[in-house]
Amino acid sequence: MNHKSTGCFSYLIGGCLAMLAGCGPSTDDPMSPPTRTGLAIAVSLAAQSDVARIRFTLERITCINEPFTPSTVSTDKPLEDILLPGGIPGFENTPLDDSSEHLFADMFLTAAPGCYRVTSQPLTTQGSFSLDCAAATAPRVQIHEGLTTEQILINQCNGADSGGVDVVSTLNSPPTLVKLEFTKSKFIMQCQTQEVCATVSDPENDPVSFVWTTVSGPPLLTDLWVTSSKTEADGSSTQCVALVPDSPGQYGLSMTAYDLLHDPATGELVRIEDYLAQQGNPHPSHKSIIFPFYAAEDGVPGNCTPKSCQELKQRAPSMPSGNYTVDPDGPGSTEPFEVYCDMEKDGGGWTLALVSSDDEQNTWTWDQRTLMTTDQTLVGDLSALNRDFKSRALHALPFQSLLFVHAPSGIWASYSGVSNGTMDVASFMNSINAPVCDLSLAGHGYPQTAGTMALSGKLCDTNLYFHLGDFDGTGSASYCSGTTTQDSTYGPAWNMNNNQGCPFDDPGGASLGPDIGSRPDEVTGIGFGSPLGLNTGTPGTATNYIQMYIR
Repeated sequence: MNHKSTGCFSYLIGGCLAMLAGCGPSTDDPMSPPTRTGLAIAVSLAAQSDVARIRFTLERITCINEPFTPSTVSTDKPLEDILLPGGIPGFENTPLDDSSEHLFADMFLTAAPGCYRVTSQPLTTQGSFSLDCAAATAPRVQIHEGLTTEQILINQCNGADSGGVDVVSTLNSPPTLVKLEFTKSKFIMQCQTQEVCATVSDPENDPVSFVWTTVSGPPLLTDLWVTSSKTEADGSSTQCVALVPDSPGQYGLSMTAYDLLHDPATGELVRIEDYLAQQGNPHPSHKSIIFPFYAAEDGVPGNCTPKSCQELKQRAPSMPSGNYTVDPDGPGSTEPFEVYCDMEKDGGGWTLALVSSDDEQNTWTWDQRTLMTTDQTLVGDLSALNRDFKSRALHALPFQSLLFVHAPSGIWASYSGVSNGTMDVASFMNSINAPVCDLSLAGHGYPQTAGTMALSGKLCDTNLYFHLGDFDGTGSASYCSGTTTQDSTYGPAWNMNNNQGCPFDDPGGASLGPDIGSRPDEVTGIGFGSPLGLNTGTPGTATNYIQMYIR
């Protein structure tokens, strides 16, 4: 081999072919015969890969539109035992650096003169295409009669990625209890509200969370509840809780404060000590204190159970909405029972008495209308207040005012002074002759005294009515007999214009359900929900409902 003569070399990296030297003596003509002969070589750049051999493919192509006979020949060659350039003159620095070391395979074939596409495809031991190293192609190599054209292809391989590690180690201390105090006194009377506040700071200004529990003492009237949480000017955190002792005695409370961080996986605030445990470094990071308070005998016979949600609200103004036990007649014969209390709307202290829901349950029908008055059968339970429900409070709790809350809209309306507080709702409604066929009553029902309900849509006014007969907007009492198949209703209702104009047109569609025209079925107008177009939930799924509260 004459190593000083000009050869024809090409290399391919990432699929891009670049010519390092032309073929032939000092000429730009690519068809000139080469003056150097040699071998066909494929080089792999990866010393560690899945490549065991290389498949060489020689495909006949046209040089300059001359006639030719298509042909393809392939051969597989194993990797050589030596490395290129390997100190071999002619391979050093043309193009591989003389100090580099590359695995390679070599192919030498005889072929008819002409132009060829040459491809080298790295293969695995099993003969499949390599996943580590790519194929390389010389798209146009010309072979001349009596000469050998030497070609170098480079099969680019994937390299092993590397990364770095940057370890930051931080110090953390648990929270510190700054202050614990009772808002009134450590000593109170039974049935009174006890409120205690804790102030906690964290040395690193981490956010903190509080956990309060009762650890000893007689039963409580209710579970303790959080009355306030705030951040002080100095960055410390204060939380206050309240509870009502049901009996005299000594009570033990526990307060634990935890410092928090943001979980990298979820972004949620979690306790630092829980995060440490997940990392395999379990160490506590909290501050706890157990302390007593005392309740004295109040001298009142019976326990602390309130008669209603209103009485409970008066005793503990900060008590949240929820389920509580009431005893309407105190030490009388009626057993205490559980109710749901709304402690927020219109001053709070409302006791849930009834729910009318579009839940595919035919509860509030004309045929079963006395469920609202004389029939004391209970319906549903407190665990599903979006479905038809009737509480013992409907028959046992005296009332003055009514509150109606619609879902899913959240629109509500309250009516004060409906009764004088001497009878329950069921007895009150039973005292009203049904149907009410007084056309002059239009606009003179029980006026709305608070709420978010406003006059619009098909609602004729915002007043509350009971046992409305159907006038179909004509003013004729013949449509209000209550014994025909017209649309008279039973129980609470609103003045609606369905299709015949105001007043009192098809009131069954604006009631809690009973409609004489649909005797065995419940009409799902959901009170004022239908005339106001508020029933936007999917029918039959208990998403449209109205709750009736008493106070």
